[in-house]
Amino acid sequence: MKEVYILDYLRLPTGKKNGRYSFVPPEEFTAFLLAGILNKYPKLSVLSDKIFLSTAVGTGGNMARYIALSAGFSYKIPAVSIDAQCVGSYEAINSGYAQIKSGLADIVLVGGFESNSLLPERKYHKRDFRHSDEPFIYADFAPKSFGETSLVKTAENAALDFGISKSEMVDWSILSNERAALTVNSGLLKNVILPFKDNNKDETLKKAAVLHRFKNREPLIDGATSCLFEDGAAIIVLASKIGAEKLAAIPQFKIKGVCTVGVEPNKTPLAFLDAVKENIKYSNAKMSDVDLYEINESFALKPLILNKVLGIQTEKINVIGGNLSFGHPFGASGAINLIHLLVSLQHENKELGLVAASAAGGLGSSIIVQRIN
Repeated sequence: MKEVYILDYLRLPTGKKNGRYSFVPPEEFTAFLLAGILNKYPKLSVLSDKIFLSTAVGTGGNMARYIALSAGFSYKIPAVSIDAQCVGSYEAINSGYAQIKSGLADIVLVGGFESNSLLPERKYHKRDFRHSDEPFIYADFAPKSFGETSLVKTAENAALDFGISKSEMVDWSILSNERAALTVNSGLLKNVILPFKDNNKDETLKKAAVLHRFKNREPLIDGATSCLFEDGAAIIVLASKIGAEKLAAIPQFKIKGVCTVGVEPNKTPLAFLDAVKENIKYSNAKMSDVDLYEINESFALKPLILNKVLGIQTEKINVIGGNLSFGHPFGASGAINLIHLLVSLQHENKELGLVAASAAGGLGSSIIVQRIN
């Protein structure tokens, strides 16, 4: 079984829904990012074995194939789109990992993209009992027999079950944005963000003074304690030792373990916890071995649950800011989170990191990486 290394990574600056990417199709800005990777490693256009890209609300069809061809990759290189909602890019990474680990590939590009600004208007067929004259935004992720499965309601239930208050969640959101502001001002992400049309900073950071106003307001889950809808894209280059040699690249990290689990759909926000515990077991590690955690902040309660349930110190979680500050473009956010974890490990001079997320329908994913240089 081959080792799987991370050679390089890039992302776009994130944008608010109906912000800087309002009139830019996701195929266009993602092809721009993929071409940016190609500029660094021209041989990828013919040496790549496969490309896996995820999207949750894309314009339809195999967008990954369209993007790869637009970016200048050979038509001989297969590219596949994946939809697993908020863990979509985890599944893209996991697919690339499996291809290399099993010996089927030496170089795989993985990641994801999302445009909430240009989310298509879709309708069920007239013969479908769910048909309505109004377009639907999101599909159903679980049968009605599982009860309440909406993400906001299940997040609210989780907050009540674990005794996490609105004030605690707003405080975390403020911390996330303060950490992100320090990160941006330090230039720590400069080398991993590819400027798009002269834009090189994320459009999504919020000010503490604005967030403070929500502390004592109802409901528990609102714009201060959950992510808004954003646009963005991220690409990661995975390779075996042979693949790295072909590109004359020196790996900085290797993937120690990947994991995706299922939980009851009405407990979706907790799915990442099972993925964390299973991956720790699979990787023959202990929770205390992990130096830094990057937990998807679709809701502020998730890093707080990691702290309360597993006893992880907040100083180890999302140390450069999380999705509440940088944004949550569904299909891209897992890859963005992983890139931020890698940057954090380098900056903090740490060795072992873990990234995790939950997704609609009751899925949880996690990835463990080791810094080797």
